Amino acid sequence: MDDAARTKDQLIEELTRLRRRVAELEAGEFERARAEEELKRQNAALAALNAMAVIVGQSLNLEQIVTAGLEKIIEITGALAGMVQLDDNKGLQNKETEKIVVRWGYTSDETIESNHWTGLEIPIIAQEQSLGRLVVFKPTVQSWQDQDEQLLTAIGYELGVGIAKARLFEAMERQSSQLRVLGQRVVEAEEAERRRLARELHDQVGQSLTAMGINLDILSKLLPEDIPQPIISRLDDMRTLVTRTNKRVREVMVNLRPEMLDDYGILAALRWSAERFTNRTGIPVQVDGEEAESRLSIHIENVLYRVAQEALTNVAKHAQATQVTISLTFDAGRVRMIITDNGIGFSPTEQPSSNETRRWGTAIMAERVEGINGRFSLQSAPGQGTQIIVEVPR
Repeated sequence: MDDAARTKDQLIEELTRLRRRVAELEAGEFERARAEEELKRQNAALAALNAMAVIVGQSLNLEQIVTAGLEKIIEITGALAGMVQLDDNKGLQNKETEKIVVRWGYTSDETIESNHWTGLEIPIIAQEQSLGRLVVFKPTVQSWQDQDEQLLTAIGYELGVGIAKARLFEAMERQSSQLRVLGQRVVEAEEAERRRLARELHDQVGQSLTAMGINLDILSKLLPEDIPQPIISRLDDMRTLVTRTNKRVREVMVNLRPEMLDDYGILAALRWSAERFTNRTGIPVQVDGEEAESRLSIHIENVLYRVAQEALTNVAKHAQATQVTISLTFDAGRVRMIITDNGIGFSPTEQPSSNETRRWGTAIMAERVEGINGRFSLQSAPGQGTQIIVEVPR
């Protein structure tokens, strides 16, 4: 082979090598471009899921979550329209709710046909349970890609979590509302029973004791003057016992249903109750407040009075206090009562056996307040006394 032929072969070989190198470089550039495109797609998908997580985390209202979620889905996918349809909410507190259908960008199925749209349907799933479906539409000339379906499937799961959370919250709200209604009925029934018992004590026991006292007085006057002293002593003991029992019955009647509360309202009843408490225990009670412009409802007055009564009972039994203050204030829509003592206090987070009775009383107070849509809070610490705050609607 002459030199010219050898040089030609070398040139061809070098050219082939260069072409191969160029092909390798082009392939590398293509892979890099494809990797960058995939990274962009993944970042966009992650941003979309984060945006959906923010939406479902901002509200516990079912329709707000569905509406805002669908709007964001339309924005993310670049679709022209979309729909979320939720199935009946069966199996939740044994209660069914109507189907929820939210549309964005159209009002009827005819709109889809007339505009030649193609839909992509994705199930909305939470905890492996189908809650409904998500459908988004593009013009028929534009096709949905596999990555679109993957992204929407992930969004459907995120939306499903928010929907399940909102439905659970609705169920809890319904249950809470039912408990409040039940609690109010229990309070009403209790007060009605207290009134009935007080009336029975007055009409039956009280009148009978009064009649017994009158008969004993008459009997004493009818006895001969030479009646033995032991008999006179027995008659005197009987009169004393009847008087004492009659007084005790009247105290029970007052505790069951104080006439002061019915006749003069809550502030007067609190002052009257505080005076009786001080006379009985020696612990001063100061009641601050002004009369409301109009009487509160009987249910609210009952709850405030019973809470104050229970709180004073706890003070007498447990607090070792030397001063109690009851403050009653009114504003446009609420009534606030604050009961404060300077006693030994306690730790609300601990549950020693010695405080079981007090905690039981506290639970009853809270149930009464919550039964009329009020708020009850207790603040206490060892050596720092106890404060009870009650807020109820007017």
